[in-house]
Amino acid sequence: MRAFLGLMKIVAGGRVVAAGIDGLREAAGNSRDGFGAGGSSDRPVLKLHSAPSIQERIAYIRKMGNKGKIDPEVYEFTRKALTKKCGVGGDGRTNWCTEEKDYDAEVTAIFNAVRDEVRYTHDIRGIDTYQHPKRTLQFHGGDCDDSSSLLAAMLMSAGYEVRGRIIRTNDAEDWNHIFVIVKVPTGNDSSKWCALDASVRKPAGWYPPDSMVAQKADFAFD
Repeated sequence: MRAFLGLMKIVAGGRVVAAGIDGLREAAGNSRDGFGAGGSSDRPVLKLHSAPSIQERIAYIRKMGNKGKIDPEVYEFTRKALTKKCGVGGDGRTNWCTEEKDYDAEVTAIFNAVRDEVRYTHDIRGIDTYQHPKRTLQFHGGDCDDSSSLLAAMLMSAGYEVRGRIIRTNDAEDWNHIFVIVKVPTGNDSSKWCALDASVRKPAGWYPPDSMVAQKADFAFD
């Protein structure tokens, strides 16, 4: 039976959901234990969990995302990303770098904050790790599931509806990547879904090309 630790990552169908498109081949097919650092103390606590199915791993990621959205450190980091000042206008009032109610700009600011703060890093050799969002901020590193959990938590803390998307690429036997899609208001009671993948060097809104995706599935965070 497979196991994982509380630092946060998906394993799908007996294989790991890897961190980033470039690492998919390396991760696919590895049968490993995993570990995670959750908890509320300043020092991470590593706990081994058994979660043999993709459904159980998604449930854990959803749980961590929802914990993260009300975590003070995640909440503060999100507000700092959205409240940077860009001088003073002619009326003497603050010019916010991210204009109020500019939802595209808000989503991009949150995405860029994660890209600027969290470096893509592989898991411990032979172990699938799954990080609580605040641990990803503290460690300044993580892979695709770690950045996805953090992004989901930050976006939900700012009022956005978020889903996780898992994919299986054409060269993989099982699910091997995860990223976030967020519902962005566009006015007149309409909206659009925007992809955010902080584990690759691509801008907000980038989706993996259809030509490389054999299978995809979404899950809600709340």
